[in-house]
Amino acid sequence: MSEVRQIMSSNVATIEHSAKLTTAIGTMARNNYSTLVVTQKEKPIGILTETDMLHKVLRAGKDYKKLKVEDVMSSPILSISPTDSVNHIANVMVDQGVKSFPVFEKDRLVGIVTETDVVRETHKISEQYEHFMFRESVITWLVVIAIIVLIVIYVLQAGIVF
Repeated sequence: MSEVRQIMSSNVATIEHSAKLTTAIGTMARNNYSTLVVTQKEKPIGILTETDMLHKVLRAGKDYKKLKVEDVMSSPILSISPTDSVNHIANVMVDQGVKSFPVFEKDRLVGIVTETDVVRETHKISEQYEHFMFRESVITWLVVIAIIVLIVIYVLQAGIVF
């Protein structure tokens, strides 16, 4: 199975915890990001997602113009390593309902993995498996045909009549 380093994006969007939520919304909208890693003095301390804003602001009826990123972010931050398996991360995403993970190597933020990355990799593996199974099926049929041909040749050479 693939490792996280093979599917992660190394371009991680960050925002300071004290920034206005409107600034975060603008950054996310302009760049088509669904997630921002929240920092304090350049150290990651949380994560801000579209889902956080939906649940903690809109559904709660809060005025987003008055909020800061730290009022809405999820913390503590759940992180993974570049050497974690994609299968493991997929299981954690399903079990904990997490849609993205910052990737850390020796306490340094090196990337981010989203559910889209995991689905894309899973789809690729699924296609490879289907191709493998088709090839195995063709080989099996070729072997069956070869055995039938050998039986027919034997019967013809032996002069066996049915």
